[in-house]
Amino acid sequence: MHLKARPILIALVAVGILAAIFVSWDFAISRHFGAFPKIADTQKLREDCRSILAGFPASSSIPKEKWPDSITKLNPKSVSIHKHAIDIFISSGGIGPSFGILVFPDSSSDSALADYFSVQKYRDGIFFWQSQT
Repeated sequence: MHLKARPILIALVAVGILAAIFVSWDFAISRHFGAFPKIADTQKLREDCRSILAGFPASSSIPKEKWPDSITKLNPKSVSIHKHAIDIFISSGGIGPSFGILVFPDSSSDSALADYFSVQKYRDGIFFWQSQT
């Protein structure tokens, strides 16, 4: 009878380990959505992003010296044009997923959102995103 209980015990330990891995992974993802910088004026951010879209070609990386204050205050790593939006890359995430802010200046279109692993709407036309890795 002692030998029959052993496989059950091993299975229970394995399930416990898998559950712990899943919970820690889920916590890591949800933690990043809380780590985004506060956007003081969403309307100003969208207006500034509209100017960037008008002044640079599609798929451009925006030089740091061209970032308006509304973006600089977010302390991004980089800023680029992604389809019809501005992608404000906040963090590479270290060992967690990278994350940033996607701003659609003129609409709340989600045409570019399929490129991101996880997206959460912040305000009209402004979305928080994070990658899978």
